[in-house]
Amino acid sequence: MTDLAVVEMNADGIDKVASFGDSSKLRAGDKVIAIGNPLGAQFSGTVTEGIISGLDRTVEANTSSGTVEMNVLQTDAAINPGNSGGH
Repeated sequence: MTDLAVVEMNADGIDKVASFGDSSKLRAGDKVIAIGNPLGAQFSGTVTEGIISGLDRTVEANTSSGTVEMNVLQTDAAINPGNSGGH
């Protein structure tokens, strides 16, 4: 399971862009943000912030293929269906 969005846009007038980080360099306490568009245009522009509260957490996830174990980062940033890529 992954959660990645790629956006294509006209870059005219854009001088700086954010770069992808290297999650292997994260430490507990590092600041994080989650950006999205929950439930369509009505709630567009969602941004939440928090910190990394845990590294290398193993959790079970139920999928259509059965239960799988995933190694994840733990954050206290609010996640909703829009800024996690859902709905």
